[in-house]
Amino acid sequence: MNVTLAAEHGIQGLYEMFRGAMEGHVNASRREVWNDARERKQFYEQLSVPSIRVIRVDGTIAGFIDFRLGHDGCRLHTMIIVPGWQSRGVGAIVIDRLRNEARALNQPLLLSVLKANPRARSFYEREGFGLTSSTQDHDHMTWPDGAR
Repeated sequence: MNVTLAAEHGIQGLYEMFRGAMEGHVNASRREVWNDARERKQFYEQLSVPSIRVIRVDGTIAGFIDFRLGHDGCRLHTMIIVPGWQSRGVGAIVIDRLRNEARALNQPLLLSVLKANPRARSFYEREGFGLTSSTQDHDHMTWPDGAR
């Protein structure tokens, strides 16, 4: 499997991938049905376009990440793997590459995951992330090896 991360993107396509992968989890977290106007607005406001990398598997778009370098470490703000590519090893390859980047920068790798998405939390735990704090809706996790 040839997985590449590229800076190409179309913001509408990113939103559609986000919605396709996250609608059920967001609905569960908010305890209401998807409000497209609200979710689209929030998605566009939170997205850091310069930090976006599209995930391609053998040339086919399989998702995207929003990966940022911050004052406290490397932050995986968003990782979306479209449903057809989930559970096929793509996320693990992407996380491995991000760990290598964090390690090269001598920084921890940070992320937040919706509590309403236990499958994602379990994935990150299998990848070596540990819980550092929680809010009502999110668990904040860190992979600390990059800072060693």
